[in-house]
Amino acid sequence: MPKIPAPNHPNFHPDRDILSLAAMKADYQTLPDRAQAADWSRVDIAIALMVQEAENNFLAMETAIVLAAPKPH
Repeated sequence: MPKIPAPNHPNFHPDRDILSLAAMKADYQTLPDRAQAADWSRVDIAIALMVQEAENNFLAMETAIVLAAPKPH
């Protein structure tokens, strides 16, 4: 499996999240096949990926709520 490329932008670069997703895309796309080769069932894999996605969405919503919250006076 090829090595994931290292970041080539500073930590707070505005495109860093997009660049990190692009760097990991190939590994992420092969994850179900690799998990199945390790004897995880397709159902186990699907549930794990859905739980991870739900957690990511929850964290994104939580962050948006905090950022949109009014500042106390």
